[in-house]
Amino acid sequence: ELLLALYYLVYVLELITFGIMQDYTRKILFWLSLQPYVSYPRGYSSIS
Repeated sequence: ELLLALYYLVYVLELITFGIMQDYTRKILFWLSLQPYVSYPRGYSSIS
């Protein structure tokens, strides 16, 4: 019974961690996709 509770706790923690990681990944990808336009809008247009 104790083992089952521990297993459940680990499962929930992993689920929470995975959710947080997914959120961070989404934010990082969003930030990276905006980065060229934010950092150097004039330089970006002159390169392409």
